[in-house]
Amino acid sequence: LGFEIDLNERVKNLSVAQMQLVEIAKALVTNAKIILLDEPTSGISTADKRGIMDTLMVAAKLADIKTILLVEHDMELVAEYSTRIVALAEGKLLADLPPKEFFANAELEAQIIGKRVSHA
Repeated sequence: LGFEIDLNERVKNLSVAQMQLVEIAKALVTNAKIILLDEPTSGISTADKRGIMDTLMVAAKLADIKTILLVEHDMELVAEYSTRIVALAEGKLLADLPPKEFFANAELEAQIIGKRVSHA
């Protein structure tokens, strides 16, 4: 997968980023066609987040993963790595859009992310 981890090291002794990569690798070896990930970059430095996401995307292609369902609160990562954004609030569907359309809708983005919308 393009990352190095000492195979003799206990997982509990790895960095948080390395632990996440181990979890991703475990998911990829199952021959699944869909992977569900809940905050895979949570607790990881900003510098390591993109490395993990890049590794995930390359590995998913190599493993012929058709779908990655990703719960993520880092909107920069969502914008960069998503092909479709499904936003839910209190069990209700608020959006099912490509990233460009989602982020072009200031009111929707404000509702999901909690930003204030200026009506200038």
